[in-house]
Amino acid sequence: MIKPIMKILYLDQFIVSDLADSKNQFYIEMRESLEELVFSKKLICPLSMEHYMESSSRSDDDALKNDNLMNSLSGGMCFYDEFYITTFLINAKIKNKPFAQDMYIDKAVKNIFRDKSNIEKYRNISQKFKGASEDTLNVSNRIRESTREQKIKDSIKSEMFSLVKRLPSISFTDRIEDLVVDGQITIRGEMTPIGEKPNQIDLILEYLLRHFKFNAKELLALYSEFKEDGFDNIPTLDILTSLRALQSILHKKLTSNDDIDNLRIACGLPISDVLMTDRKRKSEIIQLELDKKYNCQVLCGNNEDMNVLKSILTNK
Repeated sequence: MIKPIMKILYLDQFIVSDLADSKNQFYIEMRESLEELVFSKKLICPLSMEHYMESSSRSDDDALKNDNLMNSLSGGMCFYDEFYITTFLINAKIKNKPFAQDMYIDKAVKNIFRDKSNIEKYRNISQKFKGASEDTLNVSNRIRESTREQKIKDSIKSEMFSLVKRLPSISFTDRIEDLVVDGQITIRGEMTPIGEKPNQIDLILEYLLRHFKFNAKELLALYSEFKEDGFDNIPTLDILTSLRALQSILHKKLTSNDDIDNLRIACGLPISDVLMTDRKRKSEIIQLELDKKYNCQVLCGNNEDMNVLKSILTNK
């Protein structure tokens, strides 16, 4: 995907809060540089669902401060939820259309935290996400538990990574087979600690059939794509399954906060020129060479990287 002239900087929550709160001259100058670049239409830092969820965990006043900052830097744009980005990308891949920026971001609803009831709304969404994400993370955590006390050769780790990364695409092709046999899609429910949630694969297939009018030929093409290449050619799914697979074999217990990070990266990495994340996630991205695959410079919050970011901003 060719990236447009206006650059995209994906800001992780730590730097959003630091920029909003800090009286330190370094952060004041960085904020001024960002605002100048956004005003001159050289750069945008789009909003996201993850921004709303994580900002809502702060006090009302601090959440509003974060939101005001992000609205001033967003260029009026916001990332779609990962579900929609994924369906847009699948549709484009199967119909031989190029991936485009408008499959990732759209015009934002501005300053929604000025209505404080929306802050509470996103606190509730965040709590529901934490409960619902446990099912997604269970496979990775079970693998972690079963191998935690074992010393595993690097060659075996590589094979384990490939298998764990591939498992979700196998579940997807199995479900396409069910769809072909049954002639219809029935959205299954999955129990979570907060109640039942719809199966993600079923939701994606239903949306492809209803919204994008997938026919039998296109379903067969999707089946062949995932059977042969797994999720390697669908950026969001490629990044999510790569990160989760690596995290599971590195013996790291995953939490909902980890998966919010994973979602940020899955949505932001493919179209961003620079992506800010924490040190752990940066290390994982570089180990997987996702930064090279998606042509994005990845930085964290240490002094060296913050100075690199400042240099990037002042040299635009």
